[in-house]
Amino acid sequence: MLGPEVQGLLLLALAVGVLIAVYAVVKFLFDNRRRGGGDVRGLTVWLLIAALLAAPAALIPLLLVIADILIAILLAALSLAGVTA
Repeated sequence: MLGPEVQGLLLLALAVGVLIAVYAVVKFLFDNRRRGGGDVRGLTVWLLIAALLAAPAALIPLLLVIADILIAILLAALSLAGVTA
């Protein structure tokens, strides 16, 4: 279980992520209406940043599992190659 300080930090990150997502969508729609075409690449980058901030409780363990798998594969390949520490 996470402490209240960490839960507060995760809640703050979630709020900032939602605000960034709302800003990105509103900016995209405004630019699309004003200039006839919004910046889809910029929208994608902003939404990725918002997603990373909005879901750290799910993404951090996922990234750790991926890193663990990659390290295990690297160590297995090194041991098959006969490299020892």
